[in-house]
Amino acid sequence: HERVGGRTPLLGAAWAGHADVAAALIESGADVHAREGDSEEASSSNGWTALMAAAAEGHADVVSLLLDAGAVADTAYGPERQTPLLAAAEEGHADVLEVLLASGADPNRTDATEGNTALYSASWLGYDDAVDVLLAAGAYTETTTRDGRTPLFAASAEGHVDVVRALLSAGAKVNHARVQGETALYIASHMGKLDVVEALLD
Repeated sequence: HERVGGRTPLLGAAWAGHADVAAALIESGADVHAREGDSEEASSSNGWTALMAAAAEGHADVVSLLLDAGAVADTAYGPERQTPLLAAAEEGHADVLEVLLASGADPNRTDATEGNTALYSASWLGYDDAVDVLLAAGAYTETTTRDGRTPLFAASAEGHVDVVRALLSAGAKVNHARVQGETALYIASHMGKLDVVEALLD
């Protein structure tokens, strides 16, 4: 199929969430593994496939379609080693996370820049439903980023009390400290997040 600016028609359909169009393209032989080209227009996306685009944009039906057609759930992209699961977590797409996890995506993979996991990103950004899905799939609560932050630390700093409670219920360690000695309770206190402080003290 013809590319435009390094992008295939399947990538375009997946990005926009047109499952019926994507299905027709796959039926006609579109390559679900094709990556975005190296053109200047496409360079910012690090060679994404249709699956990566659909996951990042929250199109769970397209994600399911692509996986059924042979796309690989845990493929990593670009120098950051971003995966569809990480991209979906960063946008809070819990339904996409469920589909990817059911197809074998590893909930504990990290990116290559910050060492973020899907659970870390969802916790930091306050996506309650995504956090619940990842915890149910066995995501580790104690994996740290390169600078020593856990999901609990990130959620506490941002004041996401429902995420904090979910992480605590899953066994997250309240007293884990970064190299600088900062704990979740310290950062919540420093940032003035009273409801989080109360949850951590409970």
